[in-house]
Parts: sequence; structure tokens; C-alpha cells
Amino acid sequence: MKELEKEKDFLLQGLELVEEARGWYHQQLHRLQGHQKQLARSKGRQEEGSRTQLSHLFPQVQELNQCLWQLLSLSAKVRS
Repeated sequence: MKELEKEKDFLLQGLELVEEARGWYHQQLHRLQGHQKQLARSKGRQEEGSRTQLSHLFPQVQELNQCLWQLLSLSAKVRS
């Protein structure tokens, strides 16, 4: 019974983190779309390749996406 409670706590904690991450992803997408619109209005006066605020987080975001993909992939195999 104790093990089930521990598992439940892990799942609830993960769900809370995923919900927060989802909000963060939406916020970043919204900010990026605003940046794209700003670049379009300025007709390329700013460098297209300019680094965004998120650029320094790309490696961590890619790693997180990969971990989530692996988790979902492994759990799908277990269910099969």
C-alpha cells in the first residue's frame, strides 16, 4: 500500500509539472509569434538570425522533449 501511495505522489507531482510546462510552452510560442510579427513589420531591418531569449535554453528544451518522448514511447510498449 505504501508503494502505491508513493507511485501516486510521483504521478501527481509529474502531472503538476507537465501542466506548468504546458503553460510555459504556450507562453514561449506566443512570445515567439510576437517576435515574428515584429520582424515582419520591420521588413528585415533586424537580423533574422538574431538570438531569441529562449536560445540559451534550446539544449534543455530539446532534452526535455526527448525524455518525454521516450517516456511516452516506453509506456506505449508496456501497454502493448
